Amino acid sequence: QSKLTTSHSRETPATESAKAIAPEKRLERLPEKLSFAYNEFALSLLRVASGHDKNFVISPFSLGVALAMTHAGAKKETQE
Repeated sequence: QSKLTTSHSRETPATESAKAIAPEKRLERLPEKLSFAYNEFALSLLRVASGHDKNFVISPFSLGVALAMTHAGAKKETQE
């Protein structure tokens, strides 16, 4: 059975050079990084889901939003 994976870890420790970059500079690339992450998630989800013989409809964006809301409401161990 296929697993849903991404090539990037969300828990990458900040390097000294990243800490030295002004926050507004780091935020400039945030939309690009979020877009890449959502696209990667969507493609991975579709690869896993396409292995079935039946017709189906799936919205990677809706699932991503639901997971983001769950993460936003989670605390402590659940959030990790």
